[in-house]
Amino acid sequence: MEEEKVESLIRRAKKGEREAFDTLIQMNEGKVLSVIRYMGVPATEVEDVAQEAFIRLFRYIRRFRSGEKFSRWLYRISVNAAIDHLRKERIRPIPVSGFEEDLLVKIASENPGAEEDMRFEQLKNRLKEKLLDLSDRERAIFVLRDIEGLSTKEIARSLKLNSITVRRHSTLARKKLIDLLKL
Repeated sequence: MEEEKVESLIRRAKKGEREAFDTLIQMNEGKVLSVIRYMGVPATEVEDVAQEAFIRLFRYIRRFRSGEKFSRWLYRISVNAAIDHLRKERIRPIPVSGFEEDLLVKIASENPGAEEDMRFEQLKNRLKEKLLDLSDRERAIFVLRDIEGLSTKEIARSLKLNSITVRRHSTLARKKLIDLLKL
């Protein structure tokens, strides 16, 4: 049902229907902001980069092919907008605030005590910082896979990479983070 609604909105947006395009933005704004934030764009600039991503979406919506998954396409636009902004402004990516708890729960034990809670918070803060030590591609793949939950195949399609490259960079990103997070 949801996929049919999205396809209908895309068809209408391609015809120039502003309301359909606005609905697509409203449905996906949270995902776009999240990806851009995790890519290390400063908080004061996240909305500007999201706006750029939506401008690109508007500009290229007619190129979207029926049968392709819209969210993958939008992730690619968002990641590229973030990377382009960071490079253009020569900004060093900054730590993410509001990191997703469910990702970090994987690292923490099931019944943390007070001491473990403190270690968990320290680890969470260090992970936010260490994401910035990854290359743009590694960070994009880590964000899309481990935070947004996309499959290797979805990431490969989103970033126009082959599955082997995605798996390799995912493994490298995880290994780097593990090495960087050793306490």
